[in-house]
Amino acid sequence: MTRVRSVTAAVVVLIVLHVVAVIAVDLHDRPSDVRSSGLYYDVPRYMEIVHASGRPYRDFAVEYPPLTLAELELIVGPSQPSTAARLAWAQLGLELVMLAGLAWGWGRRAVLGYLVLSLPLLVNPFVFTRSDMLAVTLAVLGVAALRRARAGTGAVALVLGFFAKSWPVVLVPRLALERRWRALAAWATLTGIGLAAWVAWGGLGGVGDVVTFRGARGWQVESLPGGLLQLVAGGTARIQRGTYRIGVASLWARTGLAGAGVVVVALIWLLADRRSGPGSRVLRDGVAPLAAVAALLLASPLFSSQFVLWLVPWAAIIVAEMRVTRPALRTLAGRLEAALVGLVGAATVGTVVVFWRISALAQSRPLAVLALNGRNALVIAVVVVGLWRLAAGDTVRPERAAVA
Repeated sequence: MTRVRSVTAAVVVLIVLHVVAVIAVDLHDRPSDVRSSGLYYDVPRYMEIVHASGRPYRDFAVEYPPLTLAELELIVGPSQPSTAARLAWAQLGLELVMLAGLAWGWGRRAVLGYLVLSLPLLVNPFVFTRSDMLAVTLAVLGVAALRRARAGTGAVALVLGFFAKSWPVVLVPRLALERRWRALAAWATLTGIGLAAWVAWGGLGGVGDVVTFRGARGWQVESLPGGLLQLVAGGTARIQRGTYRIGVASLWARTGLAGAGVVVVALIWLLADRRSGPGSRVLRDGVAPLAAVAALLLASPLFSSQFVLWLVPWAAIIVAEMRVTRPALRTLAGRLEAALVGLVGAATVGTVVVFWRISALAQSRPLAVLALNGRNALVIAVVVVGLWRLAAGDTVRPERAAVA
């Protein structure tokens, strides 16, 4: 009972800190043009999209899928400062729903794990002035529903997640892994209907604008190729389609990188499919999703700072399922799971540093470039250690995690 009370108290304190971070965003002395602050950099683009005349996708390019566009339509206010404040409160609301999903699926330990791992993001709370929390929330709710044997609900949540930010598609193989064929068929049918409606509304070009981020040609400076290019060749990045980019991302390079990402994601789920027994829950709920999302980030020409948020819930689920008792940590599985949590924590801290030094990074200043490549190396390590953990097999732990 004492332990439950301690965890509950810690959760409450950390949620209060998240609320305080949003209040700080709301009360911040924002300039009339919030692009002068990296914290609010995306706000003018959100307003430009919502206030543009004509039909989205068909009459003007939009880089966000339809559900995120709908979110922006609801949030954007009459001015940049009001939009920034409304966006922050909306993201906090979505985060609280996501925390409820973690509690539903994995208990208080998962909630506490998320709040601790995401704590560095409150130093400069840029995740509250971006639109990524919607997809994260839907992805967590989808996997939580699968955990609770509600495959239909899980499939619907993953469909909605796909139309919010696309990346939750790497979680869909979980349906095949568990032989939930009706849910997989429902996901495919609903996704097909959604894509058809999207094309009918905005044309094929609208889907292409989302996939290519409005036809951007360079590597975003925070991406794996962008970081390596700066490390090897240097050069000054340029603003293209609303973000710093460097070099030219040719079609063959983007296709090859995407193909490698697909292969790695497929390998991750194939390894997860081989595992059953006492240790399979942490693999299917935490390790495999974490490694798959990390592989997707590394294979993308775009890796904005807020995307690190995509990794945190899956590491929190590992926290909920693993045990930190000395006997458990003596096992290979226990050490690898602890390493994954530590890597995500370090990558989160590294991302805050990168975001703080983004202007220096755009100018290829050595320390900023080293910080970025260090962060990307941590994400690579997440994939490698995740594959190692999946290949290592199951472990019967001295204590079995339970949903609190």
